Amino acid sequence: MISKLVFHPERSDSTSAAAIYWMLDQGKRTLLLDEMDNADLVHNQTLRTVINGGFEPSGVIRRQIQGRTKKFSTFAPMALAAINTHKPIPHPTLSRSIIVPMMRSKKDLKLFDRADTEDLDIVRGQVWLWARPDLKLNKHPDMPKELRRGRPRDKWRVLFAIADHFGAHWGERARAAALIFAAARRDQDEGVQLLEDTRLVFNSPPVDRMFSKVLIDRLRALPDADWGEPLPLTQTRFAQIVQAFDPKLKAKPLWSKGGRRRGPSARGYYRAQFQAVWAAYCEEDDTSEENTCKIRQLRSA
Repeated sequence: MISKLVFHPERSDSTSAAAIYWMLDQGKRTLLLDEMDNADLVHNQTLRTVINGGFEPSGVIRRQIQGRTKKFSTFAPMALAAINTHKPIPHPTLSRSIIVPMMRSKKDLKLFDRADTEDLDIVRGQVWLWARPDLKLNKHPDMPKELRRGRPRDKWRVLFAIADHFGAHWGERARAAALIFAAARRDQDEGVQLLEDTRLVFNSPPVDRMFSKVLIDRLRALPDADWGEPLPLTQTRFAQIVQAFDPKLKAKPLWSKGGRRRGPSARGYYRAQFQAVWAAYCEEDDTSEENTCKIRQLRSA
């Protein structure tokens, strides 16, 4: 259905980073990438970089070809399809996306017939007539306060501009829909922020294990973090949040002197327990305390 309604659709059930940036070098395309649960974006850093960089017009990569540097634009609209499996789409990619959950159709539901595209062809023709070269959209549409910062603003701004173009009613419907999507993501976004802050605590200074009480105290003491108020983070709440990402993330018996049964013991976490979820859901690992504080200040601004 999407392929009938977008500009120069280019569908692929398997692709590589090189295939994407060479294809975009030949002209503008809308990328329809299926089977992304098999692409393993957690570990395929080059493909992840190309997809994430294509989120904005400034996205480029450079490659050395026959002794000369060539610049490739990665900017393109994309639709990624994936089954929610043990190979998740990393959070940096999700944060650039509007996520549309899907499920199997009920047996009594009339399915989309791929052979019957007449109605879609009519809609596509209307879109072509609307998207004329002299079309002017408001580059700064009104944004709900919940979507005024960061990527939520960037994702929805152009869609609000399009909706407003057709009248106030459509603008209101678009904003109402955006807030529903944002609310559905809020809990997971809080969890991702907790994972990122946990990584910061483990890296400041670097340690390979930490008692639960120490971890929670340090999280609550982070500057510009919300783990100390209005509802202070507890060990129980921490466990509930991180286990939503990986049920195996449970506190284990630790000994303060590192060896088995040496020194005082209490329950806590090993750094290794978090490595997989950090790779899947967090931004690239630049977690020195100085850099992270700078990032927090930029986010606050």
